[in-house]
Amino acid sequence: MEQHQEELAAIEALRAGAVYTLALKNHVAMFIQTFCYFAGWCDKIQGLWHHHPLELPLMLLS
Repeated sequence: MEQHQEELAAIEALRAGAVYTLALKNHVAMFIQTFCYFAGWCDKIQGLWHHHPLELPLMLLS
């Protein structure tokens, strides 16, 4: 994404009507930072799942 910042900024400037430099320095930069931040969480989520009591069969609840 960093390699294509200028292209992304041009698209964002056309799409949102923003000034190109604003799109390049703020919108695209913040998008890349946010994307990388959340992408980093993918290998940190352990997938633990706690069943809600209503998911159990009704005979087990009585």
